[in-house]
Amino acid sequence: MQFSGSGIFSVLLACTSAIALGLPTRVLAAEAAKNVYPAEVTKNFMKGCQYRSKKEYCSCVMNSLQAKYTFAEFKKVDEEVRTTRKVPDAVQSIFDSCKQKK
Repeated sequence: MQFSGSGIFSVLLACTSAIALGLPTRVLAAEAAKNVYPAEVTKNFMKGCQYRSKKEYCSCVMNSLQAKYTFAEFKKVDEEVRTTRKVPDAVQSIFDSCKQKK
């Protein structure tokens, strides 16, 4: 799905900036096993998301992403979005579902 300027792309970009901070690998591995992303990633996601959306929506998206993707899978999705500048349909459906819960 093509990015439409609605902020979805920037929300995804906000998600993994903590990876670049060099969090310890053992912490990342432990968090990924539980589908709970590192606190810094969640914090950055919420901050970036709340720039354009309400906290409830952002929490819904983060919780849904964690329910669907391990952290390793999430990093691959993030890389795909950065490379293609397109949001995968499965991720778009998460955004849409959370929008409907408003």
